[in-house]
Amino acid sequence: MRAVRIWGEPSFIHRVNDPRMRRELHSADTIIFANGHEAKPADRNGQDLNEDLPK
Repeated sequence: MRAVRIWGEPSFIHRVNDPRMRRELHSADTIIFANGHEAKPADRNGQDLNEDLPK
């Protein structure tokens, strides 16, 4: 998990590149996409994950 080593633990994970995620972006946020999801924005909102990540 190189991103965690560089930026630290995430405060929130959006599992889907959806309209809600794009609405909640702040200019100071660091956004990391995995598996090409940035190229495939969803039309509808998906579920989110807000819990501790395994170490």
